[in-house]
Amino acid sequence: MATKKTEKPAAGPAAAGIRVTALGASFWRGGLQFTREPRELSLAELTPDQLELIRDEGDGGQLVVEDITLDPGKAAD
Repeated sequence: MATKKTEKPAAGPAAAGIRVTALGASFWRGGLQFTREPRELSLAELTPDQLELIRDEGDGGQLVVEDITLDPGKAAD
């Protein structure tokens, strides 16, 4: 019997995003690895739960999280 894949809800629109930088060499949060190299993610790639975990860690934790608007011509990581 085939199983039906359920689509995860997006945390926001594709043009809205976050730029995440780890304070240490490497840090994992929400199933994603972050390093000292800034990583840009579209909110459409994240679930609401992932976004919440990442934002919470950016509030005095091990990540720096910035809200950004993504260039539609540029692919996100």
